[in-house]
Amino acid sequence: MDLGPCALLRIGRVRVIVISKRRQCCEPMMIERFGVDLRTLRSLVVKSRGHFRAGFDDIFADEQIVEIDAPGLTTPVLSRVPYENIPRPMYPIDPDMAWEVTVQTKFA
Repeated sequence: MDLGPCALLRIGRVRVIVISKRRQCCEPMMIERFGVDLRTLRSLVVKSRGHFRAGFDDIFADEQIVEIDAPGLTTPVLSRVPYENIPRPMYPIDPDMAWEVTVQTKFA
């Protein structure tokens, strides 16, 4: 994994890994290469849009994962994205919208 120049920093009791090339944290090796034993951590914060789940599922169970929404391009809450050029209402952006399925058939 070519992460470019990177470092493990200690800020008080918190360890922070910084990398110079933008990458999703998608597998344990990206952290373990710094000598961090993931199974001994009290908590781990990963900035990722979900790519981490497959790589870390043998270490952390689903009920141990808490996803946090933050403003920006990666929000999973689509109603918070300021769309301007789409027809409205649109599900799931407008969850209270009403819609129905219309079936058209042609008989010869």
